[in-house]
Amino acid sequence: MTSDAQAIRVDQARMLKQRVIGSCIFVQAIVIYIAAMLWFGGSKIDTLIWIFPTTFMVLATYAYARLKSPAGINRENVGSYLKGHVIICSITGMLWGGFAIYHLDWAAQYSLFVSCTIVATITIGGMLPGATYRPGFIGLSTFMIVPFGLYVLATGHGPLRVVGFGLLILYAFGLMTSARAQQNTHIGISAKRERELSAKIAAQSKIIQRANDEKTRFLAATSHDLSQPLHAQGFFIQALRNILSTQAQNELLDKVEASWRSQESLLQGLVDITRLDSGVIIPKLTYVDIKAELTIMAGEFSELTKAKSIQFTNHFETATIYTDTALLARILRNILSNAVKFTPKNGHINFTSRLNGDRVEITIKDSGSGVALADQRRIFDEYVQLENTHLVQKKGLGLGLSIVQRLVALLNIDMEFQSTLDQGTKYVFTIPLHNQQAISPSNPRPLETNFHTSPLIILVDDEQTIRESMSTLMTSWGCQIICAASGKEAIDLLSKTAEIPVLLIVDKRLANGENGNDVIDKLREEVNETTPAILITGDLKGFGDAQPSADVQLMLKPVNPDQIKQVIADIIML
Repeated sequence: MTSDAQAIRVDQARMLKQRVIGSCIFVQAIVIYIAAMLWFGGSKIDTLIWIFPTTFMVLATYAYARLKSPAGINRENVGSYLKGHVIICSITGMLWGGFAIYHLDWAAQYSLFVSCTIVATITIGGMLPGATYRPGFIGLSTFMIVPFGLYVLATGHGPLRVVGFGLLILYAFGLMTSARAQQNTHIGISAKRERELSAKIAAQSKIIQRANDEKTRFLAATSHDLSQPLHAQGFFIQALRNILSTQAQNELLDKVEASWRSQESLLQGLVDITRLDSGVIIPKLTYVDIKAELTIMAGEFSELTKAKSIQFTNHFETATIYTDTALLARILRNILSNAVKFTPKNGHINFTSRLNGDRVEITIKDSGSGVALADQRRIFDEYVQLENTHLVQKKGLGLGLSIVQRLVALLNIDMEFQSTLDQGTKYVFTIPLHNQQAISPSNPRPLETNFHTSPLIILVDDEQTIRESMSTLMTSWGCQIICAASGKEAIDLLSKTAEIPVLLIVDKRLANGENGNDVIDKLREEVNETTPAILITGDLKGFGDAQPSADVQLMLKPVNPDQIKQVIADIIML
């Protein structure tokens, strides 16, 4: 029996149990009606013979419904409950049919009328659209109508035998009608269950949505609080490197910086998940020479694979696509990093792209540890990491593939994933081809070691540690720094110098509700120029609402010092 059918049986049994009072009142009313017919027909003895056993069966039916399965009907006890119900109905049918045969007197037509009334009334009641359980009706009518109908056919005289035939037709009609009644009951129960299920799903969806909103708010708040000290640490580490003198000191700082970058990477995962879920990230589509981009990427990973003695082969066909270069690179670098991480020594990684009709297929295939079939769906869930301790000692939050899945959906890229445990993994990314001539990739301008022109930079942040760390490092680059905790303080300090700043670096959320965008506008009014600016923030919740003005670059904390240095270098070279 299917789960749905079993569930309907449970609901039917519960309905029988709930409706027992109404059913018993209905049947007892018929019992009293028949008793009145017998009494006024002059059969006082038959009245007593009739009323006591039939009333007893009504009470037995009520008692059974109340006493059987007092804790309620469930899948385990529904079978025995319904079986007992059918037995009681069958006994009731035997009693009523037997009395009809007993009372029948062919010499008195009134007696035939009463007997037929006995078997017809309750039969018609069982055929009503509200009839709950058909097997009960079948037991009742079979043991009541069939014996009585056959008895009339066998003992009736002349045309009276037609009554017996009519009763058998009534029985057949009752079977068909009760089937329809049961079907209607099943439809009603199913509709009720669907309404209840829909209500539960709607309620559960609200709970899930509320939990998701709370998770997003928590991650946003946590990321903001964590980004502040990490942001300052990054600049302090770079500033410290400039004053170290021995190799041992630099090696120790390398370890500190590696630890900082690990923390930054973990935080970046939380940041990316929150930004993707909140719809902050909007693809910046451009024409991409895929061969040139993949060639650069392959160069980045060639040293890593060489260090692990992994054979790294690559081949890329020339093609131009229209996508977000940075987001696509994030996807591929994540998969390549996993390939390097989980491929053992002397293994191989194959990184290729090829034209396939009007599409480009980018394939990353490795001979790594692979993923078991049972785990292949959940590895794309958040915070899931499979056990591969024999290959990997360093662990993160398990957000990488979850980010990949979101970015693939954001860029409308088809991703095919195949993996076999201990035999490797294969990813195929399919991207529509754009009919444009390949364009040359833009190479980033090399960073200056120090800026000899001593550019003036305004730094506004209400966190003292951030001001100290950033000013210390940027001063070591040869920059002049004006540090301020608020917009008013920055304007006061700026008014005391005749030099024009080349860059404004302003925190988005300052103390006392001051907004970084407003500070940038006021500083520009003070110098009467649209000075390039960087708006930095650790506030994920309001990241999408930042809407910086013209010539303002938005950066999320913790900002890598090299990003700031690259911006300064670009401004100076203009």
